[in-house]
Amino acid sequence: MGNKVRAIVCGGDGTVMWVVEELVRAGVDVSQCPIGIIPFGTGNDFSRVLGWGPTAPSSLIGSEMQDLKALVRRWLDAVVLDYDIWEVSIILNDVTRSVIRCRMDNFGVSSRKRTGSGKNRWHRPK
Repeated sequence: MGNKVRAIVCGGDGTVMWVVEELVRAGVDVSQCPIGIIPFGTGNDFSRVLGWGPTAPSSLIGSEMQDLKALVRRWLDAVVLDYDIWEVSIILNDVTRSVIRCRMDNFGVSSRKRTGSGKNRWHRPK
């Protein structure tokens, strides 16, 4: 078994998407890469759906790093969830532009039945 990769994203939905794109471009098997979120964005939809909340904690470090240690414990103990990821390529005048997108639904089993969807993983706090 290879090295385990985990990602902690500090930002909003756009930053989460950027991290997923970079992981894919770097050849990381994103289906084996749990992603935790510290929500510093505006809407923080992914963070809300995944249970990380709508805003960042009021204290990230704390005295003797207690708050940071608590966050790390949450990330390590989090339940891993599936999400869909796909790539869209557009060709215009012999120039190709590819964009990687992902979607996290909170609809239970029905969202897992969609065909053509890749299964990947997110961290969700217990």
